Amino acid sequence: MIARLFVLIKSILLAIIGKRAESIASSVPPEFIKASDVDVTKPPPVKETKTMSKKDAGFDAAFELILKHEGGFVNDPDDPGGATKYGISNRANPIDRDGDGDVDAEDAKMITEEEAREIYHDKYWTPSFCDELPSSLALCIFDSAVNQGKNRAFKILQQSLKVKVDGKVGPQTLGAVKKKDPMRAFRDFQAYRQIFYAKLVSSKKKFKKYEYGWTRRVIETTIEATKLL
Repeated sequence: MIARLFVLIKSILLAIIGKRAESIASSVPPEFIKASDVDVTKPPPVKETKTMSKKDAGFDAAFELILKHEGGFVNDPDDPGGATKYGISNRANPIDRDGDGDVDAEDAKMITEEEAREIYHDKYWTPSFCDELPSSLALCIFDSAVNQGKNRAFKILQQSLKVKVDGKVGPQTLGAVKKKDPMRAFRDFQAYRQIFYAKLVSSKKKFKKYEYGWTRRVIETTIEATKLL
């Protein structure tokens, strides 16, 4: 039953992003997929900052989607990042919040939603140039950066735009985004992103357990991005 459901979900994904994924898949070089590129850690927390400006209006909705994808407290033994809450890991945030002399799962449980919000805004949303991108594409890149790391998200974006793939966003990449139809831009990005996940799973068996969740994540983000057009 689960296997059939997964096949159905993958079919729905292809229907949402169009047949682009099928033609794109054959053009993705093997070296583009590296297990080491999966971001299993998060940057250190940041201090409280001033109220976000109107320019960040799209962040609130994006953050809510991230909370849905990342969930609350999780202590997955297969996650090298250790215990997490809202996707924020102990490994990258070794803070002794309960003051007992060590950093463990109990400290992760104490991460607040506001702390997570600040981290995601200052360390992901802003550095990912989301304020400079069409809202639909910004949502997809933000979600990808959180789950796959900013460098990988940027490379996926560049490959979908057919510009130099170096993981560094500059005038060339941003210029290519402006020239592309917003719908085509985010759907191509999502197609490349799903292909990355699929090839990652096929190359590393330990990631098989995440395949359903990753595919569902791409589908849900694609649906939400479509609403922003």
